Amino acid sequence: MKKVVVLGLGVSGRAVASYWLSRGVEVVGVDRKAVEIDGVHVFSDLESLEEVAQVIVSPGIAWGHPWVQKAKQAGVPVVGEVQFALPQIPNRCV
Repeated sequence: MKKVVVLGLGVSGRAVASYWLSRGVEVVGVDRKAVEIDGVHVFSDLESLEEVAQVIVSPGIAWGHPWVQKAKQAGVPVVGEVQFALPQIPNRCV
């Protein structure tokens, strides 16, 4: 995976960003608040979706939000944090 976008950089969004950074993936974060996270390119609006493999939506971002719609219209796979996280868990989940 080359680049992921994390929409919403609260506690769980930061955890998702950290996960991908630890695996050498470029992370772009989008949040309305001015946030600084080492290694993450943070923007206040969803600028570009070039070379983006996946967009991960934090729980605080509505699925009808313009950022989510922009990604869907561009054909970029969009998932919620739970959809993202479950396949990463090595143990069986029931």
